[in-house]
Amino acid sequence: MSIRWTDIGWWTSFMLAAVIAVPVAFAQDGLADARSTPAPVVSIPLDGGMPPPQSGLRSSVLNLLQQVETLQSQVRKLRDAVEIQSHKLHVMKQQQRNLIADLDRRVSALEARSAAAAPAAGAAAGGTAPVAAVQTTPGQQQAYNGAFDLMKEGFYDRAIAAFHAFIVKYPDAPLAGNAEYWIAEGNYVMGNYRRALKEYKVVVTKYPNGTKVPDALLKIGFTQYELHSYDKARKTLNSVIARFPDTTVAKLAATRLDQMQKEGH
Repeated sequence: MSIRWTDIGWWTSFMLAAVIAVPVAFAQDGLADARSTPAPVVSIPLDGGMPPPQSGLRSSVLNLLQQVETLQSQVRKLRDAVEIQSHKLHVMKQQQRNLIADLDRRVSALEARSAAAAPAAGAAAGGTAPVAAVQTTPGQQQAYNGAFDLMKEGFYDRAIAAFHAFIVKYPDAPLAGNAEYWIAEGNYVMGNYRRALKEYKVVVTKYPNGTKVPDALLKIGFTQYELHSYDKARKTLNSVIARFPDTTVAKLAATRLDQMQKEGH
């Protein structure tokens, strides 16, 4: 049996057709299956980030936000409390400055009356010519006023330094005892009680005839009280009452003694 070339060509064409048809059929079946089975839906954020957090992570984030809000509320309350305390402190400082200024005005008036009365008293007592009172020079008064202005403004460290400079420059000035008293007072206001006690005692011992002696003795008792030296404070305050009866310092001493008694001191 002889094979013709035409038969071979036909057979080859048939096999090629069959080979091509099988993949196409499978592809069509796969495409049908793919079309019949829906693809899973995946939510992807538009900004390219991670998928949305799960419920547990979301709950943690909400808890953190609540904690932040609570802390912010507490900070606001603390800030309000600080502002209130700052205002109260400012008012107290202003009251203290006004008290110091009023005290100095009253003391200055007393000093002026004492200086005017001293020559007349000397002439009446003795028959000798009165000794001229020592007058404060303009330079001394200016230096003293500058230091006292610092005290009224609450610059206690600077005021103390200025009063020290005043005493060094004008040791014999009529206002030297006053300057020493305000040095003690500045330390007392700042809570430097031991230093204040030392300076008050200088007023009493170095300027025994000064107008500040009654106030200095009273503040010695107050300072001893602050240092918890209650026996010494009681003794000092009683001496104030005995030496200066019916005076403002005597009344203040009695008030502090009553306070000490109520406190069990």
